Amino acid sequence: MSVKEAVVRSAPPTGQVGEELFAYRYADGGIAFYVERPAGNGDHDRPLLWGPTADGARWQDNLKNVPRPLPLYREGTLFKHPDIPVVFHRSERDAYRAATGGLHGVHTTSVMGAGYARASDFSVLSGRKVVICQDSNPEGIGYAEEVAALAFSAGAATVEVVRLPGLPEGSGVGGWLEEGGTGMEWRALLDRRLGNRLNAAQIADQALSLSLEDLQDEDEEPAPPVAEPAVARARTKAPEPAPVETGTAMPVTLSDLSEDTPEPAAPGLRRMVAEVMEATFGEPSPLPLKGTPELAFDPNLLPGPVQDFALDVAERFGCPPEVPAVALTVALGAVIGRRMAIAPKRQDERPLTVNLWAALVTQRPVSGGVHAVDEALLPLEQLELAAHREFENAEREHQKRVQALQAARSAWMEEVRTAQEQGANVDALLARHPADPEPPRLRRYRTATGHVPALAEMADATPGGLLLTRDDLSAWVHGLAAPGHEGERHFFMSMAEGTAPHVEFDLPTGVPLRCSNPSLSLLAWARSAPLRRTASDGTPDPLLGHVQMLIGANGIDALKEADHEANVPARGRVERVFQALDRLPSVPTGAAMPTLHFDAEAQSVYDSWRGDHAVQLAAETDPAVAAHLAGHDRLMPAVAMIFHLAELAEQGRDPVPVSASATHRAVRWCDWAAAHVRAVYGVGEAAELEGARTLLKRLLDGDLTTPFKVREVYRRHWTGLGTREAAQAAVGVLERHGYLSSVPVPTTAKGGKPTRAYHLNPKALKAVEARG
Repeated sequence: MSVKEAVVRSAPPTGQVGEELFAYRYADGGIAFYVERPAGNGDHDRPLLWGPTADGARWQDNLKNVPRPLPLYREGTLFKHPDIPVVFHRSERDAYRAATGGLHGVHTTSVMGAGYARASDFSVLSGRKVVICQDSNPEGIGYAEEVAALAFSAGAATVEVVRLPGLPEGSGVGGWLEEGGTGMEWRALLDRRLGNRLNAAQIADQALSLSLEDLQDEDEEPAPPVAEPAVARARTKAPEPAPVETGTAMPVTLSDLSEDTPEPAAPGLRRMVAEVMEATFGEPSPLPLKGTPELAFDPNLLPGPVQDFALDVAERFGCPPEVPAVALTVALGAVIGRRMAIAPKRQDERPLTVNLWAALVTQRPVSGGVHAVDEALLPLEQLELAAHREFENAEREHQKRVQALQAARSAWMEEVRTAQEQGANVDALLARHPADPEPPRLRRYRTATGHVPALAEMADATPGGLLLTRDDLSAWVHGLAAPGHEGERHFFMSMAEGTAPHVEFDLPTGVPLRCSNPSLSLLAWARSAPLRRTASDGTPDPLLGHVQMLIGANGIDALKEADHEANVPARGRVERVFQALDRLPSVPTGAAMPTLHFDAEAQSVYDSWRGDHAVQLAAETDPAVAAHLAGHDRLMPAVAMIFHLAELAEQGRDPVPVSASATHRAVRWCDWAAAHVRAVYGVGEAAELEGARTLLKRLLDGDLTTPFKVREVYRRHWTGLGTREAAQAAVGVLERHGYLSSVPVPTTAKGGKPTRAYHLNPKALKAVEARG
């Protein structure tokens, strides 16, 4: 495939600043790149990007030479005013209109909008107050979630997502201003949402002057590119953020009530508050432990051949054992692929393949977990290395055959020519034309590419199945939901099913691509905050529903890594299992897959589980949870067969009907996986208790000050607390056990819904420490 040649121009792009042309600058005012949005394009249409060439003398239509991460729009203004809230909009036009419309704040955005925010430098938000002005459409909601998560990860002091009152459908702040929105309304909204943390004088006096002053250099003509190469330009270091202003409010935290805390400017105020709170609260009661065992991983869920290796990886990399356990289970299913299927019902012979989709869910990215997964997949990597060596040998043999073919073809052509000269019949000679030798194909077992033609080619060359690893499940699924990706979505959903004889995909050129081995396993990382992103009609994304396992993996801590040698015998044991499964015969194209059944006892176990599961699924009220649990109809028999074949492989035995022991283990695995799905979405008793423990820890660590409202909890997108329902349930648990107390908050003169403010029991820390 040829690489697109860049369009190069000697002069900067032209256009009306603030409508068609937007300059992204470094903190020192130098131009990093331009975003051009031609007249007539919508705010969210794909823009033209103009970055400097490698020599820094001209401009080209890409950002290849702009250092990463990219600066935020109006980043220099952000540095000049460290005490002003940073306000995010989804487009440069909206940010420009807000700034020139007299709205308080440093208005900014990230280049390209939704799905690309992580390419921008969010570290400049450390210690800052961040406000996200959410558009009134699903894409705007997704962008707000994405920016909120990145701002929290960067260490923002506060993050608030606001929806402008009366915002026209599908528009942003520009539409709100056109409908009559004013700077005073905006300031009142910020004042309410930031809890009087803004300086009133700054709000009243600096809003308009700040905007006009900081836009002066943006109104200048486009500047020429920098003289030095862009790739060598050093990013200006951001100044240290100013302390976050708290105004007149005095939020109370446990650290505020400590005897070691210095007295505030108003003598004795904190001590007085502590005395009042001490008299108000009683002793909190212990949170019940019920529900925790449902989420805890039992090593006996794994078959014997892989237990020791999974536990060794977890200990050495400081991660929960479920991380290597899930990785190993999915990898085993990928090796088996379409070599063997299972027919779980007594009469229905319809086979189910064992390629599984799983996601490890965390609050923020953690490198230790990635390394643990790579270590757990070492047996799969060994198969890939062996296949690569076989391919190199086959390639050398192929070259020898090609050279021999050239000699044979020369002799054949000479024979044909002689026969023609003699007037003999050459039909028999032409039928003996030396055929080209079939080139070897490299067997692949694992890949990270999402390129459909490459995946189809690799899957066809793989005897079992292919494992796809992704580092951001939500962004991948959201990208495939964009218009124009319908064919790719169909491809991945068919590959997830794994039972079709083949899958076809129409390339952009119109040429159909055919995959004859449609078996794709998936192991991905996911962030808990964006997982509730839904389709436009409010239903869960069907592609996300193919992920049968959503396993919370928040206990990863590199500081807990153990410094000892790897358990080499345990790893060798697992590698032998993988090698034995890889020797299972592959299925010829178009042939039926060999199928296993349950033995008599295991069949009874499956039938009983299937009936109970159908009742539980019908009673599930959360559509997102139900979408994942529906996949357990396939997960349970697939896990049973994977574990059964792993045990047989270690014993060197041929496949026999699936045993009752493997089936019982699969039932418990599904119960454990279902508890995790509910916990990830904040549903169910176990999830409520886990959410309560998470919230209590956040309160004790000072991550959330009191008094607080429920919306301040779910807007922080903490694991298990990312929805209003989950946050309210966790608060309710803590209130029932005496860790929190609530008071009603009166409505304002303009009305509004009544709400409650929650105070933390000052005795909570001592109670938790006493109970360990």
